[in-house]
Amino acid sequence: MVSPKRVTEITNMAILERVGIAFRKMAGTLGLSSESPVKATANLPQVSGSVLINPPILPGSILLQRPPITDHVPSEQIRFNLPDDHPIIRDFPSDLNDTSRIGDFLVREGLAYGGMAVVLKGYDTEFRHESGMVALKMTSRKHAQALRIEGKILEVLSRYNSDNIPRYIDSGDLADSKGVFLAQEYIEGPSLLQHITEAGVLPLDRSLRILKDVCNALKIAYEAKDRKGNELKFIHRDLKPSNIILRNNGQAVVIDWGLSRPRPGSIVGTPLYMAPEQMLGLDMDHRSDIYAAGVILFLMLTGKNPFLPQDLKDRQDLTPQDKFNYIMGLKAQGLPTLGLITGNDSAQKMIEYLLSEMTEIEPDQRLGSYDELLDKIDQILKELSTVRSSAAIQPSGGTTLIDNAPTMVDQEPPVFIEPPTS
Repeated sequence: MVSPKRVTEITNMAILERVGIAFRKMAGTLGLSSESPVKATANLPQVSGSVLINPPILPGSILLQRPPITDHVPSEQIRFNLPDDHPIIRDFPSDLNDTSRIGDFLVREGLAYGGMAVVLKGYDTEFRHESGMVALKMTSRKHAQALRIEGKILEVLSRYNSDNIPRYIDSGDLADSKGVFLAQEYIEGPSLLQHITEAGVLPLDRSLRILKDVCNALKIAYEAKDRKGNELKFIHRDLKPSNIILRNNGQAVVIDWGLSRPRPGSIVGTPLYMAPEQMLGLDMDHRSDIYAAGVILFLMLTGKNPFLPQDLKDRQDLTPQDKFNYIMGLKAQGLPTLGLITGNDSAQKMIEYLLSEMTEIEPDQRLGSYDELLDKIDQILKELSTVRSSAAIQPSGGTTLIDNAPTMVDQEPPVFIEPPTS
């Protein structure tokens, strides 16, 4: 087990060696002490004018907790399996049931919830999507603006008709102005997190096809334009397995685009998937999402997150800031060795090199083009097709299965740190 003292030592050495200069630059900008990166990082939420919103919070980044899907849920169960004092449920009438309407949508059942949002399954009476079923995300007036922004982003992305992005259906105000809702395509299927938890290590070709779908969604978002032709350059900022849903046909869909447009200077994201520059609050672009995709690829191939060692998962005494520091220290050391994934020597070398390119610490050394990334994925898939191996090989140095419970990574919604006020 790693002692708190050792956590500090590892973080100090790694960050000072690899990203200390960048950190001190950010610390100076925010008016923090730059004596030690650990001290500056740990103090970030306490900066005057900054707020760390304790998880779970953001409407765009709720923790999916899906009950079994059924065609009909009795009225007494329609209150989403949530406690009566849930901040969203409190505002709804006590007789909310399976005949209630939200806009043009009939409520069917509860799907998911977070601290400040709930998601319901509904039926579109206007039948604007082929299945007629929608996912209804709702939040209170306090967090209405964030959900409205997500709706606008999703509406833009829906114009590209990608199967890797959920379709925007509608949005509007709840009755009596209690909040707002966003209706989007309902996707039948598990999250990638659920899939990995149940299946463990995924075959290399399956992992690459999921990665390809994810990168297609990210590429569309980053290259999206408004109706006047202006580039929008959306960045997801919170890419992780629980924000990827697998359709029944195997296609991957990237959901929860609510963090794509945070306030300037904000630090948002889930630490174990955030790129170093994102954790440090520095300038970021699509290469930060590419980094997160690389971490997800490693997780699919090994069943383990490279920045979540077992001793850290077992520690109950570490604060969120301790974990943040420790993870930053591990990332400063780079991605660990992948281990044996396939019996195809050429494909093994190609996947190792791809992972290295996707997770370079310095953004300028990272893969900088989605077209290039997609081309490399296709090259590895082509190589695999010449000498196919139907099953993944046991990675060296560990088990093929992750715990039968969501990891700390996806159990904890993103850190959200507001920029300091002037």
